Amino acid sequence: MNKNLTLSGLLLFLCPVAALAASACQQVAAGDAFKALIGHWQTAADAKGRYVTEQWQLLDRQNYVGQGRQVDANECSSSEDLRLVQMGGQWFYLAKVAGNNLPVAFALTQCQPNDWLFDNPQHDFPKQLHYRLVKPNELTVTVSDGAGQGFTLKYRRQR
Repeated sequence: MNKNLTLSGLLLFLCPVAALAASACQQVAAGDAFKALIGHWQTAADAKGRYVTEQWQLLDRQNYVGQGRQVDANECSSSEDLRLVQMGGQWFYLAKVAGNNLPVAFALTQCQPNDWLFDNPQHDFPKQLHYRLVKPNELTVTVSDGAGQGFTLKYRRQR
């Protein structure tokens, strides 16, 4: 499949989501925008030994690649491929889960240093992803419906 054709098609698919973006976020500096996310993050294990991880790395100035995993009893029970990508001057968070042919796109709509809100009001759940670097080694990710229902993951940097 032609990479340019695929990215062009995805950009057309994302246009309605991109209309939500606040103009200040369109100017987020490429390459440095999400640098604080680079690394391996993990939640504390619950009483059953389950935990969640995210790993991020910088591919180039317009692309970060990541992977999220839920681990149960030291076995990966679910995973998703993640991307932060700048297309058409706008940043998008893309999540590709098993069983979906296409990734779900969330547009960056609010941003401050180390604090990013991604929205997709057309998606069933979640509609919002809020990443906030609390301290250099502490990250919270709130996954919500945009109306107060959801959950928050509290990560610690592992490396």
